[in-house]
Parts: sequence; structure tokens; C-alpha cells
Amino acid sequence: MNYTLIIPIYNEINNIKNSIAVLENFLKNRKNFNCIIVNDGSTDGTEDYLNKINHERIRVLDKVNGGYGSAIKYGSKYVETKYFGIIDADATYPIDEFDRMIENLDTYDMVVGSRTSKNSSIPIIKKIPKYFLRLLCSYLTNKKILDFNSGMRLFRTSLFRKYITFIPDGFSLTTTLTVIFSSLNFKIKFYEIDYFDRVGKSKIRPIRDTINFFLTITKLGIFFNPFRLYGPLIIFFFSIGLLFLIYRYIYGQGFLIVTIVSFLISFLLIMFSAISSAISQLLLIKVHQEDD
Repeated sequence: MNYTLIIPIYNEINNIKNSIAVLENFLKNRKNFNCIIVNDGSTDGTEDYLNKINHERIRVLDKVNGGYGSAIKYGSKYVETKYFGIIDADATYPIDEFDRMIENLDTYDMVVGSRTSKNSSIPIIKKIPKYFLRLLCSYLTNKKILDFNSGMRLFRTSLFRKYITFIPDGFSLTTTLTVIFSSLNFKIKFYEIDYFDRVGKSKIRPIRDTINFFLTITKLGIFFNPFRLYGPLIIFFFSIGLLFLIYRYIYGQGFLIVTIVSFLISFLLIMFSAISSAISQLLLIKVHQEDD
């Protein structure tokens, strides 16, 4: 069975020579892999280096800068294999681990390189927000998520294309894939890998992208599992209304407005949940019909 790797790249002049050398060495010993490199509008000389690549199993595609997710979606149009994987171009992921990751594809729909080993080099300033985002992701999907936004993973090409309309153009592509696959009960394997120090400056903007990750997970949670998000709020406001109603029953007065407002909010949240669930089901039915 053959596999395709998509590597999105943007302004990686400090890493490009080493990354291509690692990639060519990987392909040299594995005839079942080919690679698509998507140059996402680089302007620092990376594009010149990529144009010099002459390898029978490496295809370089150029596009206008549109973001990490945009590059992967663009590259996926040219995938001809049943499965394809993604990996970053900054040499932070152990590409050799794909050998073991593909062993799980017969059983799982997506295999994620989970950066949870003791040797993973993730700064503490990133670990803290990632921890809480992972908890949120796990709660909303009702699945145990070990690494929600790893940039090293493999999945079935047909599944990626089926849900491509839900996938954003930015860094949230990996987060979105994790939430979609988990919410729709596709089988995910989290395979523990190391994660290396990056050479050069990361494209991730800590504050802005953390907020975007939070918003992405929340929006997807509302879409795929609205009652998981609204449920605690519904219970909270209904309980408040019920407590004040009991108080009024016992004492005959007090807290009328608070009681009414609490019940009204809980009712509105139930309606929002039901509407969100109905919309998501209609859109998913449409996606499945188009796929058929």
C-alpha cells in the first residue's frame, strides 16, 4: 500500500536544507511513500530552494499564501493514494515514526503523533494553555484527547475530502480534524512520539492562536455536540429557578423575576441546543449525500 505525505511550507529558509535532506533520506528507504510539498507563497528564498528539488517522488506545488490549512487542502487535491499524512517542514517531528503509525491504519481512521513522550520539547508556557484546551476538547467530544493539534498524522483521504468544507485555512486545521473525527465516532489512535526543538521562529502566535484554538473547539462543540456545551448551563439556570420557586412556595413571596428569568434562560438554551443539533444533522446529511 502506498502513502502520500503533504508538507506545507512557508518561509522556512533556516530549516529547508536540513528538512529536505531528512525527507529524501526517508523516501530513499521507503518505496511506499511519496511526498507533496506545498509552497504557501514563501518570500524568504525558500521558494528558490524548492524549485531546485529533483526527486521522482517529491512534487512541489506553488500557491498564493493562504495559511497552513489552505496549503494542506490545496495539496490534498493531488493525492492519489488511499491514505495521506501531514507533517511540518520545521524538522520538529520524527518523520521515521510514520513507519509504525501506518501499522494502525487498518484499525483506525486517523493516527495522530501525540507529543506526550518525556523527550518532547514543548515550552511550559505552551503546555499550560494546551492542557486546558485539551480538557475542553476531550469534554466536548466525550473522548480522551491526548494531542488535539499535532501536526503529524495520517488519515483516509476520502474522509478528509468528505469533511473538507468544515476545515479552516489556518492552523486550526489539525484541531478541527481531531474534533470532527472524535465527534463523529471515527476511530483515532494517539501514537506517542518525541517532539524536537525548532530552528528559527515559530509561525504560531501564542495569544492570538490560543484564542483561535479555543474559539474553534467551542464552535465545533456547538455544532457537533451542542448539549455537551449547553447542558451544564441548562442545568445551572434550571436549578436556580427551581430553588427560588421552592422558596416562593414555602414563604409565599420573593425572587419572582429571578425565578422567571432563570427558567426562561434554561428554556432558551434548550432551544439553542436543539436548533444547533438539527442544523448539524442537516448539513452532515447533505455532506454524506454529496459523497454518495
